[in-house]
Amino acid sequence: MNADGFMITLRLLHLFGAFMWAGSAIFMDRFLLPAVGASGPAGAKATRALMKQTPFMMALPVSIAVTLIAGLLMYARHAMSNPTFLGSWTGRIYGLGAVLAILAGVLGGHVNMKRVRAILAIGDAVEAAGGPPTAEQAAQLGALSKQMAVTLRHIVYLLVGALAAMVSARHVYG
Repeated sequence: MNADGFMITLRLLHLFGAFMWAGSAIFMDRFLLPAVGASGPAGAKATRALMKQTPFMMALPVSIAVTLIAGLLMYARHAMSNPTFLGSWTGRIYGLGAVLAILAGVLGGHVNMKRVRAILAIGDAVEAAGGPPTAEQAAQLGALSKQMAVTLRHIVYLLVGALAAMVSARHVYG
């Protein structure tokens, strides 16, 4: 594959990964979590099915990784092929977008993923016991869910900033 084909492939991977990642984060923050909260146990059951019975728990971290790796490879390639790129406004804005995306990736791929796994483990224990959650389990689920929602909101803000930087960077000259 020639250099142009490589960059086109990286760009497509970066874009498709970013669509999946940002779209999922915005959907969860603005629509899914509020609906789950309003639905009570039925909403929690549906969310549990989404996390355990579909490839979502694998697809989201993969989309985060693909987006970040492809983006960093494109950034490095630009930096190596043009010595003035890093000091240009375009390079700086792409760099800002990268930093925002990496922060969102750490929060989503590490911090919130740990919370999701903890919520699923408590759900497994509740299911195994065959009854409603204990008061302690309910308190843990509530605290984890609230922490996850707050972090998710920060992830959305970071991703919107990263997307704005990436979209606008190529149109800045100087």
